[in-house]
Amino acid sequence: PLSLHLYPRKSNQPVPWAYTRRDGKGSVHFHVDARFGLKKFVDDWTIYHELAHMALPYLGSEYRWLSEGFASYMQYQIMAQTGVLKGDLAENYDKKIAPHLRWFNSDLTAKSIATRLMDNKQYPAAYWGSAYFFVLADNKLQKQHQISLPQLISLYQDCCREQDNNVEAVFASLDSMIKSKLFTQLLNEFKNSPAREVYPEVFSQ
Repeated sequence: PLSLHLYPRKSNQPVPWAYTRRDGKGSVHFHVDARFGLKKFVDDWTIYHELAHMALPYLGSEYRWLSEGFASYMQYQIMAQTGVLKGDLAENYDKKIAPHLRWFNSDLTAKSIATRLMDNKQYPAAYWGSAYFFVLADNKLQKQHQISLPQLISLYQDCCREQDNNVEAVFASLDSMIKSKLFTQLLNEFKNSPAREVYPEVFSQ
């Protein structure tokens, strides 16, 4: 069960602010400017991003960067499936991720860099830099296990979504579904390896 809530708010964009809540029944809250037409709301990325959050349980404040990276990655997958994404997926990820690669050209870990970006409210860099985690995961899934990340996440809803309550449990479930340590190992790389060894100099999906 999921409830949606709308609040009027004048702005220069259809949905200036939105957020999710997970206390009891999950809910998504949208502040909207109803002066915009229906097409503007359909084409706006916000609803796809916020609904994507609800495909995973709350991962904890320590992994906000990963949660936002997941929602950012999945928003384009959903928009592509619904036919509202302009251009192909690779072009859209390139446009969003490439400008932020410079932050990760470092001997610090990707997790520490993304966390610092979040703390400093540099949200585009944190969100899209973290979305690269799921670019890598999706590529590995398709090459090694012949399944896409959206397909795996869809299956995850039925088997494990309601039983998991932290990132370790989520990734253990996903790994179990593909009989591999793909997600756990990738998270270890983001937590322990120098970011420059994980991220490319030039982004290409």
